[in-house]
Amino acid sequence: MNSLVKAWNPTENYWSLHPMMTTFLAFKEYYAQDKTKGKVESSRVMWAIAMLLDPHTDNVLRSIERGDRIRIISEDFLEAPDFDWDHTYVVELIKDYKFLALTHLERQVINFQKKLEQRDIFLDQTNYTLDSYSESSKAVVKGTAKELDVMMINTSKLNVEYRGLTASLEAEENAGDMKGGATESAGESGAL
Repeated sequence: MNSLVKAWNPTENYWSLHPMMTTFLAFKEYYAQDKTKGKVESSRVMWAIAMLLDPHTDNVLRSIERGDRIRIISEDFLEAPDFDWDHTYVVELIKDYKFLALTHLERQVINFQKKLEQRDIFLDQTNYTLDSYSESSKAVVKGTAKELDVMMINTSKLNVEYRGLTASLEAEENAGDMKGGATESAGESGAL
């Protein structure tokens, strides 16, 4: 099963490629409130959200860390470096996109990637220290060296798990694809 968003062409109108999205949750209201001709403003924001979240293989930004992805999307795609990703309507659209447009496996990949990014930041910002004795407290102050080493080894193991999830996601996306981009019928795929 693939995400609801299958057609990736940010130069096209998001709503034209994904008309089903105009009928549900926050998307319905957001679409209706857009008064720009052809709903181009809301279309661009929806593409921005898709670029931020969707691990689809056609999303060239999917492997970039979230902070860098936000900056690139804001500056280069939206051409709005100060775009407010924390605005109430954007937060609601992001929440609903995750719920409606992504499969369970895609949400797992996103969450795993987010935790790995947090882990990288933590490891980068934590200095190595050894156990030491504090004269003022008359106690041993535990260092960070052992814990950091264990975390780095475990990070390698977590990366293997992450690669397994992304491989499963890629296999899921490719399931049913045939030569020329056609999709297998139910009979061809063995569903009947």
